[in-house]
Amino acid sequence: MRVMSVIVSAAIAWSVCACAQQTPQPGSVMLHAHVLHDKTSVRVLAYQARPLQSALAAIAEEYGWVIDFEDPPYRSRYDLVDNTDPQWHANHPSEEGVTRIAGEAFESEFQEGLDIGTPSGEERVLNKIVSDYNTSGNPGKFAVHREGGGRYAVIGKFIKDDSGTDRHVSAILDTPVSIATQRLSAMQAVALILDVLSVRTGQRVALMDFPVNAYNAAEVTVGGADETARHLLLQTLDQTDTALRWDLLFDNDSNTYFLTVSVRPIKD
Repeated sequence: MRVMSVIVSAAIAWSVCACAQQTPQPGSVMLHAHVLHDKTSVRVLAYQARPLQSALAAIAEEYGWVIDFEDPPYRSRYDLVDNTDPQWHANHPSEEGVTRIAGEAFESEFQEGLDIGTPSGEERVLNKIVSDYNTSGNPGKFAVHREGGGRYAVIGKFIKDDSGTDRHVSAILDTPVSIATQRLSAMQAVALILDVLSVRTGQRVALMDFPVNAYNAAEVTVGGADETARHLLLQTLDQTDTALRWDLLFDNDSNTYFLTVSVRPIKD
């Protein structure tokens, strides 16, 4: 089945990279973020290799927001660092190792304000966090995109080229594609959109994960001519019974974008 082949091939690509993956050591980049409240301000501190993604995930959980996150295609030595296990490298001296995003610790502070529970308040906070990130020296520069329906996407817009110069890149999900209107499960629809997008762009985009429950079996109607892949993804997810969000992450080693769909965090 085409959908399963997409998922299996994505898993294989990740497992191959994992063989050479460097195990995090004490004192290395941590894999989470913290949200700290003061009397009038909020600080978010992130330590992941993708610190903006980590910070946004923590903020989304804190406020129950739906925030999609999209990598740019990191490729240069300015945005990537070697992440190969030294022992593996010693045993395979003629083979290429693996890389990771060259992210370091990141901190942003914003005023919570009375508008924090409104769309304008959410957009204000996201713009502040992204603006702080863009001046932090971490890989990539991003922009906040209003998707409608109370959700936003934070999209990578700039990378460093081989000379260290910022270079603008187009978001791959903004590529127009055409799909004949049809009835599919939500997971099948997402996999089909990515399959068509891969053919259209020549850049592999694979479904890495989708919630294993009623959401993937829910039937949706998807299709359109010269619609962006983003529009078709939103069209699909909006037909499920809950708020689903995505992370689209680029893996330089396999030259692949991997899409993970997850359930929006619920604010207690």
